[in-house]
Amino acid sequence: MYRPGIRTALLLTVAVAALIFMASPVGNVNPKTLSSSTLTSDTARANSPLELADEALPDEAAMGILARRTARVEAMQYLLAAAQAQPGNLAMTLQQLRQHCLPDEDCDALIRLALAGYPDAEFAALAEQALTRLPLYELAMQDVVMSMSTPPRERYDAIHALREQTLGRDVTEALFGQEAAWAEYQFRYGDLMEAADALSAADRIAALNALRDSSFGDYADALQQVEGIDGRYQRELALLLAGIDDASTRAQITRDLRQHYYPADVVAQLEQRDRQQQLNDQRVLDYQQAVAALQQDMAAVRETLSDQAWQQQYEQALSQLRVQYFP
Repeated sequence: MYRPGIRTALLLTVAVAALIFMASPVGNVNPKTLSSSTLTSDTARANSPLELADEALPDEAAMGILARRTARVEAMQYLLAAAQAQPGNLAMTLQQLRQHCLPDEDCDALIRLALAGYPDAEFAALAEQALTRLPLYELAMQDVVMSMSTPPRERYDAIHALREQTLGRDVTEALFGQEAAWAEYQFRYGDLMEAADALSAADRIAALNALRDSSFGDYADALQQVEGIDGRYQRELALLLAGIDDASTRAQITRDLRQHYYPADVVAQLEQRDRQQQLNDQRVLDYQQAVAALQQDMAAVRETLSDQAWQQQYEQALSQLRVQYFP
C-alpha cells in the first residue's frame, strides 16, 4: 500500500489551502453571503458609468429636441414682433416663419404654437386668420387666367379684389398692404410720367414727393426703405429727363441730380461708367454699320461665287469684323 511521504503531504496541504483562500480570502463564508456578494458585483457591472450614460441618452435627446423646438418657436415670435412693428407685409413673414420648420413636421401647428404664446392676442388672432385663409386664396388663384393685353392696373385690381373676397379686407391689408401701396405708387408714377411735359422741373419733383406721401401712407417708413436712394434717384431722373432731347441739357440735369444724392467719389464713378457705356454704344453702332456694309459688298458678288464659297467668304469677313470691334 502506497503511503505518501512528508514532502507529498505538504504539497497537498498547500494546494488545499490555496483553494480555500481563493474561495474565501477572509475566514469562512456561508452560501447566502457568497450569493449576495456575487449579485452585488453583477449589479455594479450593470450600472457602470458607460451603461448609465446609454440609458440616459433617450431622455437627453428628447430634452435637446424640445430645447431646439422651443428656440424655433421663440424665433418665430421674434419675426411676428417685427411684422407687427412694420405692418402690411405679413405674407412675407409667414414665408419666413416656415423657414424655421423641419421638413417632416406639421409647420402650421408649430406656427400656431408660436401664435398661442405671442403676447398680443389681437395680432396673434389676425395672423391665425391669415394662416387659415391664405390657402383658400392660393387655391382660387389657380383658376385665374388673365390676358397680357389687359392693362397692368386692371390685372392688379382683379387680383386685389380676389384677395378681399377670399381673405377679407383686414387680412388682405395685413398680408399685402405694403404691396398694394407700392403698386399704387408705381401706377400713379406712370401717370405722372405721361403728364410730365406740361410741368416744370420743380413741379415734377413736387408732384412726385406728393405722390410718395399719398401712396405710401401708413407704410411710408418701410416703402421708403424699399425704394432707397438709388430708386429715388432713378425715378426723379427719368421724370426730369422726360421730353428733354438736348444732349447737353440732359447731361446737366443728370450731373446736378447725382450731386444732390451721391458723394463726390460716387459721382465720379458714375461719370466714368457713363463714358465707358458711351464708348461701348459707339462700338456697337460702328460694328452694325460695318456689318451692313459687308452685306452690301457680299450681295454684289453673290452671283460670281458658289454658295459654299460665298458663305465661307462672308463668315470669314464677319469673324474679322467681330475681332476688330470686340477684341
